[in-house]
Order: sequence, then C-alpha cells, then structure tokens
Amino acid sequence: MNGKLKLEELLNNVFFTEKDDSISGTSQRDPLGLQPIWSFYGRRVINHLTTISTSIHGFREVLLCLAICKEIYVEKSRFSYADLILFFEQLFIYTSISKGRIEGILGSDNGNAKFIANNSNPELSSTKTVLVREISLGYYGRYKTPLSTMGIIDGRSELQIDIADIKKLYGEEPFCEIQKAFKKFIESNNKQFNSFEAKDALFEAILGKFRQGERKFWINKLYEDKGEKKELMELCYEQVNKESIAQQLFNSLSSKEEVTDILRLEPYLRCLEHIFYKAMSSKKVNEIEIENIVVHKKSYKNFCQINTLSTTPLFRERIKFLREKCNPDSANYIENVIKYHELVCKQKKSSVWIEMDTEGRLQPYVNTNDVDIDISVWGRDYYLSSLKSIKSEIQEFSK
Repeated sequence: MNGKLKLEELLNNVFFTEKDDSISGTSQRDPLGLQPIWSFYGRRVINHLTTISTSIHGFREVLLCLAICKEIYVEKSRFSYADLILFFEQLFIYTSISKGRIEGILGSDNGNAKFIANNSNPELSSTKTVLVREISLGYYGRYKTPLSTMGIIDGRSELQIDIADIKKLYGEEPFCEIQKAFKKFIESNNKQFNSFEAKDALFEAILGKFRQGERKFWINKLYEDKGEKKELMELCYEQVNKESIAQQLFNSLSSKEEVTDILRLEPYLRCLEHIFYKAMSSKKVNEIEIENIVVHKKSYKNFCQINTLSTTPLFRERIKFLREKCNPDSANYIENVIKYHELVCKQKKSSVWIEMDTEGRLQPYVNTNDVDIDISVWGRDYYLSSLKSIKSEIQEFSK
C-alpha cells in the first residue's frame, strides 16, 4: 500500500457490523411509521374502535367492571383500584370458562389451563394474573381508549355516566347481586374462584342477551363522536358483513371525502412497503427492480391529493418527507424510501432495520423472511375488521 489511505477511501472500505438478531422493541413493529398515518384517516370513517377492541362484550365488561370497582374502592377497600379491576376481570374470564364460553374471551387459553390444573377452582391473585401485564393487555387496557372517545369515561378512567343509569343498563337486581358478591369476594381471605357467588349473573350481564335499551345505548355510542352522529360510521355499520373487504366497501362509499382519502392513501402505502421489503432482501439498491412503476407513479400522484389534516409535528414531518422525497419519478426513489425509514426510527428512538452506505450497498439487521408485498392487495382494513366483529356480537346478543 502506497502511503496512507485518505479518510474517504478508508470509510468506503469499512462496511457495517454483523447482523444482530437480538434487535427488538419498537423497531420490530411498523418500520415505516405508517400506523399513525393510516389510523388517523381510518378513524375519520370508523370512529372509536381500535385493532384490538373487537367485541361488544369487551365494552360491556369494562363498563360493568369500572362501575362496581369504583364504588367498592371509594368505600376504602384494602386493594387498589387497579387490583380490583384485575380481580374482576379474572372472575369474568374464569366464569366464561366455567360456562363453556371460551371462544373470543381474552386470556382463555392460559385461563383454561389454570382452570383445569386447579380442578375448576383456581386461586385469584392481583399479581399472578391470567394474562401477563393484564392491566394493559386485558379488557380494561384494550377498551379504555374507545370508552374514553365515546365519552363514557375520561382520561383518568372516571365514569362520565351516572351509576344509576349504568345499573338500569345492566338491570338493578343483577347489578347489585354482582356488586354484593364481588365485595364479599374482595373482603374475604379466600380468593378461590368458587367462593364468588354471582357467576350466573356475571355471565348473563356480559355475555347474555341485551336488556331493554342496551342495544340502542351501544349503537348510539358507536355512531356518535363528540356529541354528533357520524353518518359514515352508520353507513359502514349497516353495510359491513362477514364477507366484507375494506377496499370493496370503501369503494361503495367513494363519494365521501373521508373515504376518498383512504382510497388514495392505501395504494401508496403498499408501494412504500413493496420497496422497503425489496430492499430488505437485496444487497445493493441498483439490484432492486420495480415491476409496476406505473402503478407506483399513479399511487403517488393520488396520495399527493390527500388533505393533510393532522396537526401533530410527527405526522406532518412524515407526510412532508413522503411527498417531497418518495416520488417514483425521482431517480432516488428507492434510496429515499430507506431514508424515510431512518427518519421514522430516529423519531421513535429505535434501531434501524436496514442501512445503506454511500455506494448503495444494503445491510439488513432484522430477518423479514423475504416478505413479498403484493401492491394490488390492501395491507390494512382501517378498523373494518373490528367493526365487523362488533356487529356480529351485537346481532348475537340481540336475538
């Protein structure tokens, strides 16, 4: 070697580190930061619901749970409010199992194993719960946000409905029976499941037929947003069925601006994912072939017509980058999709999935198992699956 290498030449001969399979955390989800984007536009059409709030019985359980637990907590229970919620939730799960209703019940697999292992009489605990991190992953954790946007609870999980009205919703007599039995269970040192005396009432309250006025109550809450009835939500609810596909249903409602934005958004998001996962399985940028560049260009053009309504800085920064940099007509389209991924990871303070050097060489750090994105197939349903599941249970409880 003649003399010292210049710094630039030296850097060009140094390339990344070995692939690290231990990378995890937020970098292992949503590498392109698309969730805040699609969920914002999706919620303009299907309000309140999330991807994990998929049953009306979940709403029924949490409302009943909070109403009963709050009254007991205010009476100076020796347990915290969170502990009371955990006990109530587990009683419901084990009650459902004891009644043979396992399908659709959160934690039923683990709960059923414990139920059988303990001769149908497991001991309940606020620490050794049915679900790991049950306060966040169980019914309360999954349904508190929708209940908040419905105006049923506030940000501190305080009920915004009178207890008297909730008792009418569930029936005065069964509500009081469940409350009395739960209070007795909490005050007793015996925390075995069979010591809870209101199993039948609890099961009927949450998984039984709607009582008078209950169906109307939940339908109205689904339709309303900040006191106003959402026409689009009602139309989606009326038209959705077991066979509904988001793309087809939204096409039927394409005269609505909120729906048109989704129809413009989703195809472009699929194009971005197509490019990103192509890069994840390639060694160099110039090896990546885009088979349907015309579709990419059309999707980008439609995407640019969407009105950016969100005022959050993160949202605006991502949309701005996509519009200015990730244009299929640009010679740097692929490179800029990777740079967009880097921007997202920087915002999330997480590790990148892939790096690109100055020569266009690529080094992935996460195994994506050669994911192949078909841009003709939607990757998101914009909460339609949740609505479909909710409607199915509403019909079941209305029979």
